[in-house]
Amino acid sequence: MNVPSTYVSSASLHLDFLVGTDTASIGVWDVKWSDPVIREKSISAFLKRLPQDARERRLFYLETGGDGESSVRLHLAKPFEPDSRYRLVDDRFHFETDSGWCVLDGLEGYGSEANVHQKFAIPPGTYRVTVYELKDPEQENSRVLGLEGPRPPLTLLERMSFLTLPLLLVSLILFWKKQFLFGGLCLLPPVVVSHFLSRQKAQRKRDPSPPHKFEIETPALHLVLQPTTIPDAPGGWAKLGES
Repeated sequence: MNVPSTYVSSASLHLDFLVGTDTASIGVWDVKWSDPVIREKSISAFLKRLPQDARERRLFYLETGGDGESSVRLHLAKPFEPDSRYRLVDDRFHFETDSGWCVLDGLEGYGSEANVHQKFAIPPGTYRVTVYELKDPEQENSRVLGLEGPRPPLTLLERMSFLTLPLLLVSLILFWKKQFLFGGLCLLPPVVVSHFLSRQKAQRKRDPSPPHKFEIETPALHLVLQPTTIPDAPGGWAKLGES
């Protein structure tokens, strides 16, 4: 099994991430689980399988208590002891990586194409996850400085999408006049354009380019990954604010 050539060495202390979520949960997992094939057809079925996947050490996740963005400092190679501003959330559970390439992201990214800006690399193996959170969330100190480069140009479809608006209006008028065949034909282009625009939007969200440039002085969370050789190490998940 090959170790990634850019894995974090013993000289590295930490990596900083801004992690956003629309599911009130963030997690860490091997990129091999960033595959749409594992995504269930319904969101309810997908959410039901997460605890089992966590127990099987496919991922470790945190229920954050709400949507939004959190600053996270990931410690990968050396022990970490927090200062008095932090409290221990959990240190019982583990996750595994076979490839050494991992993702730290909102849980909606699990079972989707991995966001390249949320990846990191470590030697393959089993890792114990220790989580610390700020006792006072108001003390979090992080800020986005901007983008690390120009925004990608709009595609031709995005620039020309406004041309479908007249067709949409015409289709509504034809439907009102009960000319359903012609109304349907006029409605077809806006529907097709809307479908492809939604796909492009989803792709931009998965792989934003360029990434945001940010600085973190006091992260909301510290995640410590420590390699372990304990057989049958337990997997699971935790919830912030319950320590």
